[in-house]
Amino acid sequence: MPNRMSLIGMADGTRLVECNHYSLRSAQSFLMKQMRGLPNRSSKPIDLAYWVQRNFNTEHNPSIERSAEARIAEMDRLLQLEDVAQAHQAGVVHHQTRIAQILAHPESYELYCNILLAAEGRALLDNQARELFQIYQHLQPVE
Repeated sequence: MPNRMSLIGMADGTRLVECNHYSLRSAQSFLMKQMRGLPNRSSKPIDLAYWVQRNFNTEHNPSIERSAEARIAEMDRLLQLEDVAQAHQAGVVHHQTRIAQILAHPESYELYCNILLAAEGRALLDNQARELFQIYQHLQPVE
């Protein structure tokens, strides 16, 4: 196993950097991700277990709100550029159309229903997370 850095228990780490990466956004976007696949792990299944393992939503992080005014102004500016608003709207329509196409398949419809039924997961307690991380560090390579 490669060496990895764990930030578990390092509350002061955000003074250096804060990078919020959300592997899940919505149930519908998850269906798009499943059809597209992962860019760096084409063999990893994107299924209900993938959703449950990542859908915690246990903390509200309002840090992005401090830049709301500047962010909205920049979005407005960008949407004024030639063809940008039209391209944005075309992307929204494409996403909505693709979701409707995906949901027309029984297996995708079933996954979507199960995702909605699964609701939000529960994050591990700190001691459980540390224990799993310690076990992970000692995993034997698959032969």
